[in-house]
Amino acid sequence: MPEMDKSFSKWDPSILAQGVIDASPSRIILIGTRGEILAHNREWFRFSEDHGTPELAQVGINLFDPTLSPKTIQVLGGGEFLSELGRFLTHSGTVGTGFESEYCVQRETSQFCYLWQGRFLGGNNEILVLTHSAITRRKKAEESLHRAEASYRSIFDHSREGIIQT
Repeated sequence: MPEMDKSFSKWDPSILAQGVIDASPSRIILIGTRGEILAHNREWFRFSEDHGTPELAQVGINLFDPTLSPKTIQVLGGGEFLSELGRFLTHSGTVGTGFESEYCVQRETSQFCYLWQGRFLGGNNEILVLTHSAITRRKKAEESLHRAEASYRSIFDHSREGIIQT
């Protein structure tokens, strides 16, 4: 097995970690067990700015703060997401335990859907790494598939003649 390049040892680990999460095209936030944002990447910053919720890009803000605006809570995925996240953080299992939550938001004339996925970092379950991805295309494809299936099922169910596939 090749030996790891020792040049990384001269880098500050926090700078290296920030560079790694900034390189990801996904939106990433690291939160503590009490819901405080410990770090985030550039994509998360852009997302929070684009949605008019710049407070979500502040390190130290608590996702469970009761004074968060309704708009901020909606951008996060609503109160249901925050309840799910809170339950997960307080009843977490072992390292590698996962968290997943999907939600959709109606904006003007379009609906946008997102997926939260999380895993604990390290051996003490003190930091949760959350990724936030857009899944609108996938949700639309699933809806189209369900409509097509329902249409074909209706044809079969209402046919007076037998239909056989060969």
